[in-house]
Amino acid sequence: MTATTLSGVLLAGVAGSRPAANAVAAGTLYAATDTHLITQSDGVSTWSTWINAAGSGLTNPMTTTGDIIYSSDNSGTAARLGIGAAGTILTGGTTPSWKGPLASYVYNRTTAGDYTISSATYAAIDATNMNPTLTTGAHRCRVRLSGAFAGPGSGNSMGITLKVDGTDVASGNTFGLMEDNIGANNAGGVMIDFLTDVLTAASHTFELFWKASAGTATLRGTAGHALLQFSVEETLLTT
Repeated sequence: MTATTLSGVLLAGVAGSRPAANAVAAGTLYAATDTHLITQSDGVSTWSTWINAAGSGLTNPMTTTGDIIYSSDNSGTAARLGIGAAGTILTGGTTPSWKGPLASYVYNRTTAGDYTISSATYAAIDATNMNPTLTTGAHRCRVRLSGAFAGPGSGNSMGITLKVDGTDVASGNTFGLMEDNIGANNAGGVMIDFLTDVLTAASHTFELFWKASAGTATLRGTAGHALLQFSVEETLLTT
């Protein structure tokens, strides 16, 4: 490889291609691309070391498409993190890492029909569609229910609660996570948005239950009303 020049001031090439000191103007710099040594000519006979950059540059740790470089210590040591699997999320901590994919479940009831309850004892709303089992990490999960309902009659109350692995998350509350006592001919909106405790890294079952102190309560599941949606979403929350 022959030396190249930028207006006769800076030359670059492998060390063995550096010209004689008297072949260039005094002050000319030569950057050796193989040894990373930068020298300067006196224009007569000597090339003097100007900068020794050997070993001071970044050693590229990347080997694969999608790799990420990060500092593995407080000294800026470059390290490689390979690309995560589809659906994973890059998270922090001591060093970056990929988490997930996070578990989730969604059930939309649009035209399948209403649910009704006339029992003062908790019963499953839908043991088939509102009873998912998800494998999660040691995280909190977010459980939501939204839609429309008709109350069990004036003076009566409807309650909705959540059981995780068979345990009522609101066992100390008579009507669980939501209570309403609007009249039977009146429509209301259901909105439950609940964060579980931090779960163990394992499979967990999430199921909604409800009851009516008297009368009959109705959750709407037909096209003439708001969409009834039940969802469970694993978060990255660990505390």
